[in-house]
Amino acid sequence: MTSEEFIKYCRIIGKNQDLVQGGGGNISVKINPGKMIVKTSGIELEKVSKKMGHVAVDYGKIASFIKKMSRQKNTRNEKKYMATLQESVLKKHGKQPSMEAGFHAVLGKAVIHTHPVAINSIGCAKNAEKMFQQALKGKKFAWISYKSPGLELSVSVLEEKQKAGGKNPLVILLENHGIIVSSGSLKECYEETIKLEKKAKKFLEKKGVKVHLASNMEPEKTWKNQLVVKELKKVWGQKTFKNFSKHFLFPDAAVYIETPISLENSAKSKVKIRENGVVEIAEHDSAKKRKIFQVLLASLCIILNIMQFSKPKYIPEKKVLELHNMELEKIRKKAK
Repeated sequence: MTSEEFIKYCRIIGKNQDLVQGGGGNISVKINPGKMIVKTSGIELEKVSKKMGHVAVDYGKIASFIKKMSRQKNTRNEKKYMATLQESVLKKHGKQPSMEAGFHAVLGKAVIHTHPVAINSIGCAKNAEKMFQQALKGKKFAWISYKSPGLELSVSVLEEKQKAGGKNPLVILLENHGIIVSSGSLKECYEETIKLEKKAKKFLEKKGVKVHLASNMEPEKTWKNQLVVKELKKVWGQKTFKNFSKHFLFPDAAVYIETPISLENSAKSKVKIRENGVVEIAEHDSAKKRKIFQVLLASLCIILNIMQFSKPKYIPEKKVLELHNMELEKIRKKAK
């Protein structure tokens, strides 16, 4: 497997906002027993090229650390995890591996982790695991209840692998986060991801959901720091939508949107949503604004979908605070 193939799938996935948004999602491939190529922290997948967006690491060092943390039941030592990621880099050129390199290291030859809108429309709803069993109809998958990205999630992924007798689970569904697919090739990982995304969409449609996706819910207009999302006019005053404005459905929403969405004229909120469907984003940096737009649009799609068939399950406030304080998330957010 070549680095060209790695770059190819990074770009294919990165250009599809129904799969990833902003700096979210990550891909890895193991070249030999001592070397893994993984996306660098925070870069948008579609920007990955031969010269940027990926780094080679000694995945054995990372895997050993994750195993040690699992035995010690320690998922809080972010400083040592950061140090391990940095020490694993094979060529010291200042690149920071994805904060999810931990679970990439303990899984199979190829790994693709995405945040599909259709899958997260189930995964961010109440009783998500049960609904996935219905949606995937007998398909084997591992289920992980919400864990913070990075070390905590990586330890949980390792433990799911151990429950499976050491075999790499092909599909791991993450509550309020997305999906991990591990296999022998990036091609198979990608095809499986697309297949499961389609099954999730079909399941929602059978429930009578008019499925909103980022690809078919483009704003009517974008100018300066505003966009118009006509679908919001219908739900603006509903209780569920008001609760949504105060909470976050998935990690990237907490990281990029950062503060609760304002439905009033609050100067403190980065994002404001008006009754007429106008969304305002208080951000001058064009690269940062782009990421916020993408993550916000995915978040709006998910809540609009969930409101049609269930109730949302938000990330606990304690976990949101943890995300805001994580050094690895701060590094990821600064990446351009």
